[in-house]
Amino acid sequence: MNIEQSGEQLRAAIQILEKAAASRPLLAVLTSEEHNRLLKAAGDIFQPDPKQRRQFTRARIRHFTRAALSTCGRAKTKFLSLTQ
Repeated sequence: MNIEQSGEQLRAAIQILEKAAASRPLLAVLTSEEHNRLLKAAGDIFQPDPKQRRQFTRARIRHFTRAALSTCGRAKTKFLSLTQ
């Protein structure tokens, strides 16, 4: 699965979660096991363990740094080549 497909799936998941939050009876169709899986996944996203949180933060910083440098025409700088 590539990043674009994952991004599309996450956007779809956001819409579904927003609908569930607006109408809680939608959650009644879930089994107890599915409900627990949903809560665990939401909890893991909301508050991941510290190591994962640091890795994610660093990855986002690298992503936005690359994007900023590429838009100002400095995509092939020494810094950018070191961060890839």
